[in-house]
Amino acid sequence: MHHTLRSNSISVLGLALLGLAGIFLISYAHFEPQPRVKITVFIHGTVGGPLNFLSSSQCSQEFDPECATARAVRYVRNHELMHYDNILGAEGLHEFVKDELPLWHAARHLIPAYDDLAQTVECERKKRHYYTFGWSGYLHHGARRAAAYELYNSLCDRRDEIRTRYGVDPEVELIGYSHGGNVGLWLASAEDFYKRGLTVNTLVMLAAPMQKEMAQAIESPLFTTIVLLSSQGDGIQTRDYFSNKEGRSYARMADIADIKKITSENKNMRRHDLWCALNDDLYGVTHINMWLAGRSGILFEWMDPLPFFMAVPMVLRALEGCPATTEAVCALCDCNNGCVVTIDGTACSAETARELREKLTAWALQMREQWRLADDTSRNVTFNRKNWNLLKRFIWG
Repeated sequence: MHHTLRSNSISVLGLALLGLAGIFLISYAHFEPQPRVKITVFIHGTVGGPLNFLSSSQCSQEFDPECATARAVRYVRNHELMHYDNILGAEGLHEFVKDELPLWHAARHLIPAYDDLAQTVECERKKRHYYTFGWSGYLHHGARRAAAYELYNSLCDRRDEIRTRYGVDPEVELIGYSHGGNVGLWLASAEDFYKRGLTVNTLVMLAAPMQKEMAQAIESPLFTTIVLLSSQGDGIQTRDYFSNKEGRSYARMADIADIKKITSENKNMRRHDLWCALNDDLYGVTHINMWLAGRSGILFEWMDPLPFFMAVPMVLRALEGCPATTEAVCALCDCNNGCVVTIDGTACSAETARELREKLTAWALQMREQWRLADDTSRNVTFNRKNWNLLKRFIWG
């Protein structure tokens, strides 16, 4: 009888322990924090160069994607060689898959390098997804608007997929070069039209020409943070006199919108105009080496052929908690075998300076060894082997 009672006691105790374990597991599963998800989209700028001016009057007319100029630009934009020195991608929104790209595509190296640096400086671990968004590249405000409307719906669809899968909305980061930055700004118009409730947490515009019709977009609550990186060494950013009604372009958001008023009236919105520098050189960053690999002037010998936008993760970290800026200098500094970003002389992430220098050096070495085509060593953005081959194929097929 004592044996039976003992067995029953053990059984009851065992069931109780199993019950507690089950409650713990259910509670843990229920209260376990959902993973943070972040999607980063790279948006290229205008392509086709002189082809955009075959009929300059078209830039002030309604956008016709089938006009001769637009078709010529699209032919060049979609040629395989265009992927060589910058992040381009096929037209539309496409998730980046490294192993699908050949070694001579710049994106195969630049996007993983960006991810490596972002994970080094960001405090919080997240599930990261990288995308390219390709558009026509035509120098026309209507082309940029049409691209933004397509991007808007693609982003909303992707957000909805992530919401269903993870139960959270993703953090959205857009990196737009030149007029690719204005494609990003046109998302505000798309939100007004489609009203699908998109939020863009961060829009980084690299040397984007500021045009007055985009002032309202800068004020849009669609964007939590907008950062515009410009340079006094950029001779191209303000020279778009053709693709908007006013016929002028500016270097800063503050030239077309009241940044201080926007941020003071909306405490959750941040707007930053930044002048780029290399150490104390305000002219070392150009419109070209802001985005393109191995073109224009070398940033630092140990960093070549990487472009300046590799520093964007460090810039965003440095801006955390900063008030609105309209004249601040953002310098990429090479010091004491390390690499830091400073905002008006104040350094950020000094504790990772040596690690960041080592990572940038390693990615630069990988590109020099695996990426550079033997017959294209020119640093000139116009007169180089890639463009010569493109011209031959455009003329003779």
